[in-house]
Amino acid sequence: MKKVYGVCFILSGLLVMPVIGFAQGQDAIARAQYMLRQVNAEKNALQQENIRLKKELEALKSDMQVKLTKSEKGNKKLSGKVKSLQQRNQQFADVLSELRQQYNELQLKNSGNENMLGQYSENLQLCVNNNKELYQVNLELLNSYQKKGVWASIKKAEPFTRLKKVQIENMAQEYQYRIEDLQVEPIAQAGEEGVSMH
Repeated sequence: MKKVYGVCFILSGLLVMPVIGFAQGQDAIARAQYMLRQVNAEKNALQQENIRLKKELEALKSDMQVKLTKSEKGNKKLSGKVKSLQQRNQQFADVLSELRQQYNELQLKNSGNENMLGQYSENLQLCVNNNKELYQVNLELLNSYQKKGVWASIKKAEPFTRLKKVQIENMAQEYQYRIEDLQVEPIAQAGEEGVSMH
């Protein structure tokens, strides 16, 4: 019986050892299960966070797509406006260039006109002065004619020496020369005939 008791004791020892080991194993299993639950909880939390981030990313992608579409439409509109403004700018540049050319031509014509006006002014002044002198010549001729009396007529006829006739001819020739000197020469213009001024 001692043997039975010994075997029982050994068997009980063997049975107790796994129970002790089992208790220790149960602790390890409980800890492992606890850690597994924590890992699963973290995994679930991360999966939930991942799902939330994916939804947020999809919403951002959708929002970005809408904004991109609006931006592309806006860019097309702006591109059209830019092209339109560039065309208008080119038209204005062409008009400005044409106006500058016309301005330069007008400046050139104006300069020519100013020169002609200066010449006409000089000629007009010359005409005024010559007219005054011609008036004086005419007054002198009238005075000479009015002072002519009977004796002047007889002297003019002077049949013998004809000195008075020569003197009168010389005087007439002198007046003729003065009149010719006072005559204004015509101005020659391109495409126009000059008009003499007296």
